[in-house]
Amino acid sequence: MSNYVKSTQNELKSQSRTAAQTAQDAVHSRAWLYPIKGIVYFASHKSCWGPFAKALPPALAMSVGVLGFMFGLTYLPQAAFLSIINFGPIGFISAVPLVLSESYIIFQTLSKAYILDGSTTEVFDRVLVERQLQSLVANGREVKGEGTTKKFGKVLMSPLAKFSPNAVAYYLLTLPLNFIPVVGTVIFFLLNGAKTGPALHARYFQLKKLNSTEKAEAIKKRRGAYTGMGTAALLLQVVPVLNIFFSFTNAAGAALFAADLEKGTNSLEQDVRRQ
Repeated sequence: MSNYVKSTQNELKSQSRTAAQTAQDAVHSRAWLYPIKGIVYFASHKSCWGPFAKALPPALAMSVGVLGFMFGLTYLPQAAFLSIINFGPIGFISAVPLVLSESYIIFQTLSKAYILDGSTTEVFDRVLVERQLQSLVANGREVKGEGTTKKFGKVLMSPLAKFSPNAVAYYLLTLPLNFIPVVGTVIFFLLNGAKTGPALHARYFQLKKLNSTEKAEAIKKRRGAYTGMGTAALLLQVVPVLNIFFSFTNAAGAALFAADLEKGTNSLEQDVRRQ
């Protein structure tokens, strides 16, 4: 784990130096709209509801359990500590996003590994198929039938990585930013949004069969867009209990972004990071 901590510390320093420019690019890209588009798309397409309904009971139980445990055990000590360093009752307010962020990483790690990963991937694939990108999805799973009768067969590619120690270490290292009222929380979400955006397109990179170099180049070229989409998605996913629903809508939104990139309907000149 020490190697992960060291690498994430170096990456954090590097990203902090360009945070302001990336934030500007993120807003300019308008990719932060995709998580919102994902909510609308998911709500209006019944084909996406099956995977959600199947995963909801165990994920809901896990979310409530993690949230109750974290607020019951850690909220008051952290609120008291923040009250001291923030010189007032604002510490009790600042502790809320901190505990929510801690709960999020625990829930996200466990649920992705044991409950949600296969279901959200299915939603991602279904959106691509419905956007006439069946040939792309066929790189990763069997798709049978025509029109509205399409059915998914067996998965052809190996599952995506379910646990990333590097991502968890990075998230934990940036958590203390929440000790800085307002500004620190904003920076925290932007830095982690820059990580969340590419993670939402992990399935897209897999279907495109990109190697590590090609994937890194794609992320660099659209750094602002991925930060915008990732930050908006992360803000939704830290909402207690509803984070389960938003995990699926974020998958739908990420698929819509991928579909626009494939069809060339997204203005990449506005989305890429300015050189």
